[in-house]
Amino acid sequence: MASINAPITSFAGGRIGSLLHGRVDVAAYARAGEIYQNFRPMAQGGLTRRPPMEYIDSFTDHDRQGTLLPFVFNTEQSYLILATTDGFDFFIQ
Repeated sequence: MASINAPITSFAGGRIGSLLHGRVDVAAYARAGEIYQNFRPMAQGGLTRRPPMEYIDSFTDHDRQGTLLPFVFNTEQSYLILATTDGFDFFIQ
């Protein structure tokens, strides 16, 4: 007897963890996944590719590390703040 792998047409169940791998009796199991790499589930059930990454800036010293912080002042002004040990850099979005 041949086995059939039916296509999954809905991913509306979201992400499930490894503890639910054997729980095929859970209703969300048939509509969920563990890893969505470079994809996002849509509310309608399908998947869409994630938006591309955007190049912001580079460090001249590659050993430096920083943290990017979004800052929204109002609906017309938003900034991206790069916090490093040397200070802050502001980027207009």
